[in-house]
Amino acid sequence: MGTETTGSKTIGKALRMKLIKTIIIAAIIILTGSSGNEALAQSGRGKHKQGNSDILHSIPDLTEAQRSSIKIIQNKHQKELELLRKEKRSTTDEKVKARIKIEMDAKKKKNIIEIKKQLTPDQEKYYDKNCAHGNNCNGNHGMHMKKQDRKGKF
Repeated sequence: MGTETTGSKTIGKALRMKLIKTIIIAAIIILTGSSGNEALAQSGRGKHKQGNSDILHSIPDLTEAQRSSIKIIQNKHQKELELLRKEKRSTTDEKVKARIKIEMDAKKKKNIIEIKKQLTPDQEKYYDKNCAHGNNCNGNHGMHMKKQDRKGKF
């Protein structure tokens, strides 16, 4: 019987050690994950970040006047979309949600047109290729692309 008790104690001790290791690893993963999310939020790459927000840093040779105009356009656009998002979240009526989506899409197209009016022809070409229509201004495509268009882009 003495051997069985010692064996049970050894197994119990091994299970406790395994449990402690598992808890420590889980805590590390949780802490690392949350600090990563905080870093993303602080860097401005969190929820509802617009693909066009990087254009001030991406489009070549923007003047200060262009930067200022584009910032104003973007801020207005983001406020309008946020109001529509809140309205969309506040309803369960699918017809209302569909109407809001159509309105949001129209505002996004209008935003693109307003931004393009601020650009030179060369800058507009760059914008069309890299920033408009779901791209994030560095050639990588956003979630707005159709699945078949995203193949091989990552």
